[in-house]
Amino acid sequence: MFREKWVQSQQDFQDAALIRDEVFVKEQGFENELDDIDAVAHHVVFYDEAGTPLATGRAFPAQEQEDGIYKIGRVCVRRCARGTGAGRAVMEALERKIKSLGGCEAQLGAQIRAKEFYKHLGYQEFGEPFLDEGCPHIAKDHPVFGMVFCYILRIVPSAKSEKVPKTLKKSERLKFSINSPGTVCVLRALMLS
Repeated sequence: MFREKWVQSQQDFQDAALIRDEVFVKEQGFENELDDIDAVAHHVVFYDEAGTPLATGRAFPAQEQEDGIYKIGRVCVRRCARGTGAGRAVMEALERKIKSLGGCEAQLGAQIRAKEFYKHLGYQEFGEPFLDEGCPHIAKDHPVFGMVFCYILRIVPSAKSEKVPKTLKKSERLKFSINSPGTVCVLRALMLS
């Protein structure tokens, strides 16, 4: 079983930095692991029962995007904890945090080698592959629960008084993406019909 802890002190952050250094720098060869975003991001660390830090990740508002979109990054699991569900636990915790902050969508830059992990969690690819310190990545996004309602309330002026038709299944509500051109029209048509 894992214990979840949100970074609230320098010591907590040191646990996150330790994991990131072990995985990204020592294991994968990245050089620029810590950055200015660390100061404003929400960091989570998962520990085992003995208090050993096992996995971490961060979430922060995507400043170049509209409100409600958050970026997830620096998700990593120490070798000794891979395959235990620690990575999924980190992602679920970050998505809960984004939702609690009023976020509608999570985006991330996944290493190509980890893209199937994110696909199983519901993330979809968008854009072209790119390099981060020479490592191939692909952009992915995923609406967090309730994203459609958040999007409708911001875009469709009369949405507060209207309800999503009962014929629109939960799985259909969750497949819309804020970045999809025409989403507004599709949602407006659903809302008004």
